[in-house]
Amino acid sequence: MNDNFDKKQQEKAEKQEAGKNTAHVAAAKGAATYFGGSVGGRAYDALSRTKAGQRLENTTGKVI
Repeated sequence: MNDNFDKKQQEKAEKQEAGKNTAHVAAAKGAATYFGGSVGGRAYDALSRTKAGQRLENTTGKVI
């Protein structure tokens, strides 16, 4: 019974983390596009494909 509870708690935490990361990425790309136009959106996409960009997304996603 405890294992089932732990599994449900873990799944819930993973869903919450995924939701936070999705919201963060959407907001960041939206801001990049708003302030930089289509070039800003493409620049954000290019940055997010690099390891440094992914670390930045992960770090700021946890803070937000």
